[in-house]
Amino acid sequence: MGIGEEAHNVKVVGSGEKTIVLGHGFGTDQSVWKQLVPYLVDEYRVVLYDNMGAGPTNPDYFDFDRYSSLEGYAYDLISILEELQINRCMYLGHSLSAMTGVVASIFRPDLFSKLILVSASPRFINTDDYYGGFESEDIEQLCQAMESNYKAWVSGFAPLAVGGDMNSVAVQEFSRTLFNMRPDIALSVFRTVFTFDLRHYLSRVTVPCHIIQSSMDVAMPVTVSEYLHRNLGGKSIVEIISTEGHLPHLSAPEATIPILGTGDRSIVLAHGFGTDQSVWKHLVPHLVEDYKVVLFDNMGAGTTNPDYFDFERYSTLEGYAYDVIAILEELQIPCCIYVGHSVSAMIGAIASVARPDLFTKLVTVSGSPRYLNDVDYYGGFEQEDLDQLFEAMRSNYKAWCSGFAPLAIGGDMDSVAVQEFSRTLFNMRPDMALSVLQIIFQSDLRHMLPHVTVPCHIIQSMKDLAVPVVVSEYLHQNLGGESIVEVMSTDGHLPQLSSPDVVIPVLLRHIRFDISVDK
Repeated sequence: MGIGEEAHNVKVVGSGEKTIVLGHGFGTDQSVWKQLVPYLVDEYRVVLYDNMGAGPTNPDYFDFDRYSSLEGYAYDLISILEELQINRCMYLGHSLSAMTGVVASIFRPDLFSKLILVSASPRFINTDDYYGGFESEDIEQLCQAMESNYKAWVSGFAPLAVGGDMNSVAVQEFSRTLFNMRPDIALSVFRTVFTFDLRHYLSRVTVPCHIIQSSMDVAMPVTVSEYLHRNLGGKSIVEIISTEGHLPHLSAPEATIPILGTGDRSIVLAHGFGTDQSVWKHLVPHLVEDYKVVLFDNMGAGTTNPDYFDFERYSTLEGYAYDVIAILEELQIPCCIYVGHSVSAMIGAIASVARPDLFTKLVTVSGSPRYLNDVDYYGGFEQEDLDQLFEAMRSNYKAWCSGFAPLAIGGDMDSVAVQEFSRTLFNMRPDMALSVLQIIFQSDLRHMLPHVTVPCHIIQSMKDLAVPVVVSEYLHQNLGGESIVEVMSTDGHLPQLSSPDVVIPVLLRHIRFDISVDK
């Protein structure tokens, strides 16, 4: 390990061909990225490090003169990249590190393919023609409070910066990392951050920049992100997310991390029964370069708050469809590509009937309008089969999960995919799991299909216990708009989890190309 690597506690995880470097802001350390890293490690080489002066670093290495400007941090970043022999990377920087990345990219633009800037500001102090959010007197008062009683200052500053009270997990976490800093070092770094002026650098930044900003941030007004956008020398785009606080990746990961990537086009990934948004972990890294990727959990999934589950609202799939529409409206997404697995395939179809303007295309994976056989329809199940299934769930949910998971996946309990599906099934509250599965298996949406006018790409496994191959052809024949079918040589109802090497290229092709091109 090189000197820079050791001094900055450099950690490298993942083994992808592309490299992404995560830089934290003032008062935190590399642990602030703990919610994001799991989404990246499958496809990226992820580099984490601590800025000098952060709590986990050795205070003896902190040079007050070197770190009296951001150039010192920028040279550290370049040294880390050189020691790791990283020739080119995506750099994701928060606050202080966002601007550190900006400076480093001017010195060594060859090292960076893009900068993703979260809560970034080139100057925090107001001038006659610039609104940074603070007057000089405000900064001086904050510094005096730090010097007078650092512990008391942290207790007041943390909830202001995060946007919450001292009882929130995010505020407690930020307080912890602030307390870990040596007070005199914290004061020096804080003063450097809040008194620098990097506006003169912006026109020299030629690396593409993706600017991400909370809609409410006590440390910086929203107008700062637009100022960056107008004055950066290279291409840039701005994304204002509906979050509060200066550390949205810590305080609102469910809002910040799901919107991965900052492309011009939006893609929404919706999971099926018994899983959660993590089921898309193999696909997401392939999309973030070109798309704004939105992930969410259906109500009732193990990761959601059970107190929000309304048994009446979710007694039909329409309740879930209205949730999808509400998410798109809240995120101000005017139009998206929607990828839905299993029940979410049909949820997307319903939502597209209600609001076709919100969808450019639907990509359905293992979708079915009806699971029960009928006189002129083969759905795969008789009512007796479903009654036995529901009774087994009521009787012993854990045992039912252990039997259902390998059947649905198409493997044994030792396979990674079966273990992963078992985990997310176990995370569901049994009464909710039963209610959701009953709604899914008893639904009949065949009457709705002619009203679906949005183009549909229908993707299906060759062998699927839950959905016979003939169902995909039924959808193709009865949908009201253009549609295309692709049957993959995969086994199981969750091919994106069990056979990502086969499924991802298929999904990417249908996401990127329209039906007219595919034909």
